[in-house]
Amino acid sequence: MRLEDFERAIFDARLSSPNLRFLDKSIGGRAESLDHFLRKKVAWTEPQSADQLARELRKGTLVYVAIESAVPSVRAWCKSLFNDLRSQLSVNAYFSAGRDASAFDAHFDPQDTFILQLEGEKEWRLWERDRVLNPISGYPDPRSVPAPALPADETVLMTPGDLLYVPRGMWHWPRSLSDEPSLHLTLTVVMPRPVDVMTWLIAELSSEPGFRAALPLSPHQQDGFGLKAPINAVLTHISNKIASPVASTMAMAYMLRDATRTVMRDDPETDDKDF
Repeated sequence: MRLEDFERAIFDARLSSPNLRFLDKSIGGRAESLDHFLRKKVAWTEPQSADQLARELRKGTLVYVAIESAVPSVRAWCKSLFNDLRSQLSVNAYFSAGRDASAFDAHFDPQDTFILQLEGEKEWRLWERDRVLNPISGYPDPRSVPAPALPADETVLMTPGDLLYVPRGMWHWPRSLSDEPSLHLTLTVVMPRPVDVMTWLIAELSSEPGFRAALPLSPHQQDGFGLKAPINAVLTHISNKIASPVASTMAMAYMLRDATRTVMRDDPETDDKDF
């Protein structure tokens, strides 16, 4: 993908697209729509090019979420990788301008990421120590984990064509070092995990009307003992479901289908019935 492809994707999508988000540490690192951010600015005029947009975004970062849905070459890249990894894949594009532009302070992610620098330069600070073990979305709560101390264990300067692997749980901090625009892609890879088996099990049980019913009332409802028998019946049914000889096959098919949807979404050549 080239800068021109990114520029075309932005202006084809319109600035009000929910896929376009602006991140800035000055607003707490939270995302807001690009259109909303620009319209708050004094003497605002709608940008007509990536260069004009860069001037409006000094010290912040524009994110195009799931850019594979808009750029055919990125979509083809995801499909090719999916054939090997069979995992959930998604690509975000990050465009920033201005010295020390950064969307976040040091943080860790719950998925493995691969960073491909396309334009400009960006510095990445990495901490191998204090690495969070096997995080998933929401666990552990990032606010409960102390941030690592400076200096970082390693500092990498990314230039066009460089590829960087950041394992999930590794603390990292990217930032721009010059006023030149920087553009990189972040490929996120969510490999199948044991907790995903539980996701399949919940979906499977939710399809049964009996599991969607309320547990029966009893005279002992207030002390909790009245629920013991129906809960035991639920657990027995779950045990039987798990012990089924086809359970592992069904769980694998569910996870593969879920991963396929992330790669094939918004693909004009693919319809739900095709997978």
